[in-house]
Amino acid sequence: METISQIMIGVCGISSCWLTATHRAKWACIWGLCAEPFWIATSIHHKQWGILALAIVYTYMWSYGLYNYWLRDNYEH
Repeated sequence: METISQIMIGVCGISSCWLTATHRAKWACIWGLCAEPFWIATSIHHKQWGILALAIVYTYMWSYGLYNYWLRDNYEH
């Protein structure tokens, strides 16, 4: 399971960074959110509480992006 988590963190994390850097934030939040369960699981498994706190904040921020780009009706893109 750890190997899968590390691969998913890498693939999703790099994808979200690349999409953000290339002005495709609408899709970056999707990829960022896909990585978060793996960050959370890995940080709990290894008892890395600082990383867990950051993962929770990142989850909130990616969720806010999801809301703004995909769910909110009046957001100007």
